[in-house]
Amino acid sequence: MKKLKFYLSHILFFFFGVMVTVVLLWVLYKDPTRITAPALAALTAMCTFLLALWSAFKVNKWLNSKVNEKAFKRTEEFLDEMIHYNLSIAKIYYICDLLRKAKFEEFNDDIHLNKELNEYINEYFNVSLSIKVYENTFKHWGINLICRNHFNAIEKKMDSIAPRIRRIIILSSNITNSKHKKEDFLIIQLRSKEVMSYIDSSSFLLDSFTKLTYDQIFNHDKKPTPRSKKV
Repeated sequence: MKKLKFYLSHILFFFFGVMVTVVLLWVLYKDPTRITAPALAALTAMCTFLLALWSAFKVNKWLNSKVNEKAFKRTEEFLDEMIHYNLSIAKIYYICDLLRKAKFEEFNDDIHLNKELNEYINEYFNVSLSIKVYENTFKHWGINLICRNHFNAIEKKMDSIAPRIRRIIILSSNITNSKHKKEDFLIIQLRSKEVMSYIDSSSFLLDSFTKLTYDQIFNHDKKPTPRSKKV
């Protein structure tokens, strides 16, 4: 369905038609003080139209404010997740540092360390996914990410860290039943060093991103893109 639009010319033509009708009736009846049924109907129609126009304007203004409110809420949640991501990689860094310094016997017997490792890594993946989901839905709310290149650089680091973390998960989960425990442990330590190196290189990007103001990160379209397609 096509969306109807009212322009100023439409409103002016409507008023012109009503006034012409009233004037013609006054001329025909030769009595400007006399209120005829057609004149009353025309004036009533004009008043009704004005009321409807005012109501439509108020409703449209209310809807726009709600859409803008939702868009702002979306950006707020995105920024919260970016802070959460920063905290999650700090936890990953801490665990990787423990793995890098650990001895094989300590790691093999330390169930708590393995559990903590899995918890932090799962948190990292959940936050990373959440950030990507928020960013991919910005266009639905008319949100523009101004610092696109900055965010893309951070996202690239996310994608680089993820496979190395997955490798750590797989090896640490299977090390108890592995026939090559020491070799696997050395690989875990190697991957841990790699992850720490990637986190170190991404720290500057994340720190500088968190210091940006809202207006340096986002701007908003006047008319957000509708979520449903036009028929």
